[in-house]
Amino acid sequence: MEEPRKEITWNIARALARRGWRLTGLAVSRRWRLRSRASAWTASAYVSFFFAEPSPRFRGLVCSIELAGKGAEEERRTVLRDLRDRLGASYTETGNGLLGGVRGETRPGALLAELDRIARALGASDAYPPPRSRARAPSARLWTIAETVVARAMWRLATADMRLPPRRHAHASIIPMAASGHARPVLSSHLFVSHGRTQGAMRELLARAGSHGYAADAERHPDIAVMKLQRLSARAALAEARFLEAEIARLSRG
Repeated sequence: MEEPRKEITWNIARALARRGWRLTGLAVSRRWRLRSRASAWTASAYVSFFFAEPSPRFRGLVCSIELAGKGAEEERRTVLRDLRDRLGASYTETGNGLLGGVRGETRPGALLAELDRIARALGASDAYPPPRSRARAPSARLWTIAETVVARAMWRLATADMRLPPRRHAHASIIPMAASGHARPVLSSHLFVSHGRTQGAMRELLARAGSHGYAADAERHPDIAVMKLQRLSARAALAEARFLEAEIARLSRG
């Protein structure tokens, strides 16, 4: 029986974590129905957490809010201005919506509080309790946020960027992406290898990856990147994990 779509991203992330993969990126989404005079609007919020940035000051969350509806333009602008006023100076108008967030912050309590603030600005009454975790590693902090969001079931887990710890200039990632708007749910898998490989070794790697359904995302000796997109499923994610782990191990021995 196929897993419910609302849970599959999290189930894949947990299965990969048990194999030693780490969570390095996360996105959540949510929708609200808003009314303004005689018009109805749909506000879609998409929040991305960035913890893998080299500079700590660029880590944090970015929230994009899009407003859709068939009301008058003046009413739409009024709704956006009201939302911007509630969210504060860190949010700016971007045509059909708002963009803003928090930079230089990775503490789960602070970022979950920002999710609460976004939800309250859009009419909800969320109140996340402070997480018990005192983790300092970015991946562990991100995992705490994901666990809390999934447990509350208010926001939907949209993507989870899972990466295998790099070995000898090679790393791999698997990203389950739930359906968003008109986009179908997909599984994105990547393998990147850099430095010190012969052309023959690179050709062999491309041949093995090609036979497994991967295509060159970028190719430039001595670097190579291959990727694969397919229908989202837990079985596919585990199959890609086994293939990528074997390739990383092979490259480490070479």
